[in-house]
Amino acid sequence: ETEESLLTQFTEAPLYIIMGALGGIFGALFNNTYAFMTKSRRNFYKTFEGNKKTFVALKLTESALLSILTSTIMLTFTWKVGVCRVSDEMDEEFDPSFLRRYNCEPGQINELGTLLFGSREESIKDILTNPEEFSPTTLLTVGLMFLGLMMVTFGVALPTGMFMPSVLTGASLGGFA
Repeated sequence: ETEESLLTQFTEAPLYIIMGALGGIFGALFNNTYAFMTKSRRNFYKTFEGNKKTFVALKLTESALLSILTSTIMLTFTWKVGVCRVSDEMDEEFDPSFLRRYNCEPGQINELGTLLFGSREESIKDILTNPEEFSPTTLLTVGLMFLGLMMVTFGVALPTGMFMPSVLTGASLGGFA
């Protein structure tokens, strides 16, 4: 190896250390929030176990409120933070049906709307193959938004899943870094 490549590898080491530390912090935050939410839910619902109708009504209300919260956050962030770009700037590999115009001029697409309201599989694939096609703001917003929503919704009686949101969070934050 050349002396220059060794110097480059050495100077990049602090960046990798910082990225690893931040990943550990986010993981610890997720685990602690999950443990707190699970304990809180268990204690709250334990008081209503004798009254089946109230118990079921509260579970349904929690699910409905979290669905409304998730939709509101996703729509608001897409409207306020979403970056509009000319659709021709997107790589030819993108499926045109995947692109979303949400709140942009004709001929433009909203990056955040495309990632949030398109298919998760397509979002993950496009971020992993071409992270530079998306603005850093978009990638950071998607990563932090999904991390926060996963922390709050995990353990609720909703079919939210963990695998795809976890991969999308990691791909977004990794693409941002």
